[in-house]
Order: sequence, then C-alpha cells, then structure tokens
Amino acid sequence: MWRYVGPFIIAVSSLVSRMSDGRAQATNDVLTFHNDIYRSGVYAGEKNLTPTSVGPRRFGKIFARRVLGQIWGQPLYVEGVPIDGRPHNVVYVVTSENMVYGFDADDLSPNEQTPPLMQVHFGDPSPVPASDFGTIKPTNGISSTPVIDLGNPPDPSKGTLYVVAKLNSDNSFHIYALDLSTLAIKPNAQGQTTGVIVGGSAPGQNRRGKTTINFTGDHLNRPALLISNNHLVIAFGSGPNNDSDAAGYHGWVLSYSLPISFRREFSSRPRRLKPEWAASGNRALARPPTTRATST
Repeated sequence: MWRYVGPFIIAVSSLVSRMSDGRAQATNDVLTFHNDIYRSGVYAGEKNLTPTSVGPRRFGKIFARRVLGQIWGQPLYVEGVPIDGRPHNVVYVVTSENMVYGFDADDLSPNEQTPPLMQVHFGDPSPVPASDFGTIKPTNGISSTPVIDLGNPPDPSKGTLYVVAKLNSDNSFHIYALDLSTLAIKPNAQGQTTGVIVGGSAPGQNRRGKTTINFTGDHLNRPALLISNNHLVIAFGSGPNNDSDAAGYHGWVLSYSLPISFRREFSSRPRRLKPEWAASGNRALARPPTTRATST
C-alpha cells in the first residue's frame, strides 16, 4: 500500500507567553475543533497576538515534525500534561494511517525527525479504491478532528482524547478513548481496550425500500467529534459515486454517553451526495436531535 509521509507544521508566535513549569491553564488549551461547541474559532484566552503585533518578522513557523499519513483533522493542544513525572505542553495530531501523536510544543529542534513524546497505531486503515470517492485517498483511517475531555474540574492527568478510526481488519469505525499522558487505550464500559465499534439502526429507506436502515462502514467521518452534556457526538456522511446513487446512502449522527455505554442515533436520507459532510468539522451544537437510545 502506498503511504504518504508528510511534514506536520506547527506555527507558533514568539509573542505567545509560555508557562515555565508547564502547569495547566485552561484558557490556552484547544480541546475541540475551532475551540468550542459552536465552532466559532474564537480563542478567548489570547492576550498577546493583535493585528499590530503579528507580522512576518515576529510570527511564523518555528519547527516542523514528520508523521505517517495525511492530516485531515485539526491538531489539538493541552498544557501541563504529566508525562514521565514531568508536565509537558502537548500538541496532539492524528493521521489517515490511524496514527495518533503527542508532540512536545516546547521542543524547538529544527530536526523534522524529532520523535514525539508518544504515539499509538490502531492498525492498518481502510484503503479507498481508486474508483471510489476521490477526495480522501489512498486510505480512510482517521479523517475527523478528535475531541479532548479534561473532566470537571479540568485535570490533564485524568484527561481523555476521543478519536474515531476506520480499520481495514473489519472495515468498521472504532471509537477509542486515549489517556492524555500515554495515549494508552482506556477500557470501555465493558472493560475492553479494543475500542467501541460504531453501529446503529434507524427508521428509513434503502434501495430495496426497507423501513430500517443499518449503519455500515461505507461512510466518511469528516465532521469533528463533539462533547456536550457528557455525551460524545460523532457524525458520518455517505459516499456514493454520483447523484443517481445517492438514494441508497444515508448520513448519521450518533451520540454516546460517557464513559461510552449508551448511544443515540439519527439518520438522514440525502437528495444529493454526502449528507453530514463537513470540511473538517462543521458539526456545531444547537440542540440534541430527536433520537432513540440503544444499549451497546
């Protein structure tokens, strides 16, 4: 299988103040796509970057890191993560090859091959045939932005990174809960560390006119993950090759209570291509959809 190894670029201004002891400062953390459940992109904790202070001489890329696979999701950032007995400011990156990396945000080495603080690989990603949907290729492993839960009150030592990955071994999407300090897979509600396979069924219609439709692996998980009211919300778009095929495909929004134990699902039927498709993460929260609860 052809694989892409690309540079992961971190652009950080030298104007941004850093905490020398690495203690957590919640206003600096980036835990979800565009910073909040509304996907506003507002960084309310920023005090140093202004239109007058940001310029080519004082702001720009300070280092790059190489990863295996393409980066489709937004990198996330947490300060004060305890690793090997020391606090670190960590940038978390996911790739299409089902890799998750934790990079030291304060290691300014110019060497692109500088190893990460930690990494994990879930298994080979699902390949995308050349004749199929052509935007995400050659693999469809992790294609959405993860989400981080620091708990209440926020505590990086107990934090969890949630990510959805598609595995080639069973052609299914899996939800993984990762420890922020090690990227070890946390046990699910059943005590397993194999992740939770995404599934669901809902009233609807497929090409044969059935009134119940089932979630399958023939989807794309582009919208960013979301946590709200102690629920993890994930969304999928279907991938027909053309508009005439679209009637047999559906979009899905699924909500899992945390720790992952119960789910709710909502399915939409498209008139045209790829329902629930969002460019990296337009799944904002207005109000919970009308769904039905199911035990997993």
